Amino acid sequence: MKKIPVAIVLVALIVVIASSFVACNMFKEIKLDEVKTNLENAHYNVAVQTGAEYCAGENPYNLTASTLKTYLYASKGDDVIYVFFFTTIDAASFEKDFIMINGMYDGQSNEVVYYATKQARKDAGIG
Repeated sequence: MKKIPVAIVLVALIVVIASSFVACNMFKEIKLDEVKTNLENAHYNVAVQTGAEYCAGENPYNLTASTLKTYLYASKGDDVIYVFFFTTIDAASFEKDFIMINGMYDGQSNEVVYYATKQARKDAGIG
C-alpha cells in the first residue's frame, strides 16, 4: 500500500522538473533562420558571418573557426543582439566563459550562446 503514494509523488516530481526545464527554454532549439527572420521583421539591421569570416576579422574573444559555425549581429537603435552558433554544446559552454559583453542579457541554449538587450532578445524570439 505504501508503494502507490511513493510512485505518485515520484511521477509528480518528474512532471514538475520537466515542466520547469520547458519553462526555462532549456530544450528550446534556436535556429539561425528563425532568429534572422524575426529580427528583420522587427526592422533590425542584421549581419551574419560564417565562423571563418568572424574569426578572420576583429574576433575580440579569440574564437576559433573550428568551433564557431555562424555569428549573427543585429541592431536597431539602442537594442542589439549577438548570437554565436557553435559546433557543439561543449564548445558553446567553454567559449561562453570567455565572452564578456557587459550590460546584456546572456544565455545558452544547446550549442547557441547569445547576448542581447531585453527588447532585442524578445524581438529575436529567444526570450
